Parts: sequence; C-alpha cells; structure tokens
Amino acid sequence: DIMMGGGSSFSAGGPGKGMYSRLYANVMNYYTFVYSAQSMLHIHGDTGIYSLYGSVPHEFSIKLCQILIEEMKRLCELPRHEEVNRAKKMLQSNMLMNLESHMIMFEDLGRQILVHDRYHNAKELYERLENVTSLEIVEAGKKVLEGKLSMVSVGKLDNIPKLREVEEVFMSPDKRLDTTNKFKIFT
Repeated sequence: DIMMGGGSSFSAGGPGKGMYSRLYANVMNYYTFVYSAQSMLHIHGDTGIYSLYGSVPHEFSIKLCQILIEEMKRLCELPRHEEVNRAKKMLQSNMLMNLESHMIMFEDLGRQILVHDRYHNAKELYERLENVTSLEIVEAGKKVLEGKLSMVSVGKLDNIPKLREVEEVFMSPDKRLDTTNKFKIFT
C-alpha cells in the first residue's frame, strides 16, 4: 500500500509527501486530468480489502479505469531496490510516529491482538519491515490480484465500463478497454 500510495492534486502535507509513490509518480504527475488517485488497504482477522480509488472529470472515466488496471497489474512486477527501501523507511517512520499517540497505539494493540493473537512491539515490527524483500512484495501483489474484483462508481455512469469488461482486461496481458466508440479524444 505504501509503494502504491497516491494523493490528490490538492494534497496537504509536508514537502514530498507521497510524491515518489507509484500512483503519484505514474498517474498524478503524468495524467493532468486526474484529480486524485489513492490506494487503500484494510486488514481484518480473516479477510481484507485492497482498493484503488481515482477521481477524474466524467469524460476521462474509462481512461482512468485503464490506468488503474495497469497500475494494479504492476503489483506483480519486481519493484526497484530504491522503491522498496523508500517504502520501508516511510512505513517505519509512520509506525514510530504513531506511537506518539495513545489513541492510535491502543487501536493498533487491539487490531494486532484480533488479527495475530498477540502484540508485536515496535522494535520487532521495525526489524521485520527491514527484512522484507522485493520477491515477498511481488508474492503479496500476486495474492492481492488472486481475489475477486469488484468495482464501485459514483457520478454519471454512462462512460464506465462493465465489471465483466474490466475483468477481461485485467486478466489479459495485452487487452485494453475499448474507448474508440465512446470518445474520439482517446483515438
């Protein structure tokens, strides 16, 4: 989730906040029509959900779907060494900064006990993060992509592809969403 990251065109925060994440570098900086592109991860004891979210003007909806599909597929590609190290440092930093808040610390304690049946202290988590390899990241990406796809859209829906179309493109290495009959802007 940290490597995918993301943000919006009006993100608040310190200098460089998330600007090296994949969604920021590959989507926000490249496609000027994208208002927002973010990844989200929610983990529970026996399940979880990983999602990508994007916001664009209506006429770019199908293009955004294609862009997000391509970024999801990249989860199975071996990440660059500096990308992995940057994500590790960012996650370690976030974890240590969160220890300053009692509310977040107790929420984390409860979540860890529910999910792992035990509490992992900060030193242990820091070291485990330090030992994560690029291959483990690829394996985790493959597991994410093995799950069933779902799609949620808000706004004018006449330019949104059907879930079946998205699944076909997602499972095929060379297939792309057909935009030729919908908008001439993409030809």
